[in-house]
Amino acid sequence: MRILDVKNDKSLKKVIIYLTNLEAQELLDDLKALLESNERAFHAHVNDLMYEHEITLTLYDENNLMMFDNRSKKLIKSDE
Repeated sequence: MRILDVKNDKSLKKVIIYLTNLEAQELLDDLKALLESNERAFHAHVNDLMYEHEITLTLYDENNLMMFDNRSKKLIKSDE
């Protein structure tokens, strides 16, 4: 697992995510879709109702990072 604070370009180690029931259901649905997808670059966005907060989800394979940008590769490889 890797967590990137995009605004500060910084790896995070621990976070707390507070979700409403609707947001939790969307997160669950998106995780299922990610696991079932054959698209290598597939990702999902879970937003609150006002689109002020967002979680972006993607799956990765440490042995195949071709679809990621350099920042993402660095985060996955070295957790920095």
